[in-house]
Amino acid sequence: MGDSFFNVRAKHWQAPTWRRVARYRGFHSVGAWLAEIASDAAAVHAEAAAAWAKAEREKLPPRLPWRPGRFGVNLWRETRFVEVEQEGLVSPPFGIYRWLSGYSLAHTPTGHSLINLRRRRDCQTVAAELALCAANWHETDGERVLVGPAREEVRAVLDRWRRIADKT
Repeated sequence: MGDSFFNVRAKHWQAPTWRRVARYRGFHSVGAWLAEIASDAAAVHAEAAAAWAKAEREKLPPRLPWRPGRFGVNLWRETRFVEVEQEGLVSPPFGIYRWLSGYSLAHTPTGHSLINLRRRRDCQTVAAELALCAANWHETDGERVLVGPAREEVRAVLDRWRRIADKT
């Protein structure tokens, strides 16, 4: 089988950083470095798909593949919501970031925070449970994420976890 070729477009400010990182990581080109990243990402997604299939068979929440990352979250600043970049753990379409005395689970495509909990692993469990709900999780329009019965499913999961958080 022959090689396939892809064009990747970078912003002018990204290109020098990509070149430095590729050299630092020992790659002869940015393309080789990006191919390695894409292969790693494909492996992670394949692992996640296998976990989802197993969880579906067992009706357990899947273990989502979390990795460090940055994502935008809408936070209230004085008189309006402002998108603020947060650093934390990402497992699309969810992100977890440090918030006050605990952690916040966010829906990364919309930037909406879903729930605040004391422990990061609780946020990860909530995300796994939410992933099983029939919502349009990859939708960027907040009005289109929760339509039909998905709204009640998601509300039930979040309400249950809020009650658990109130008891601890």
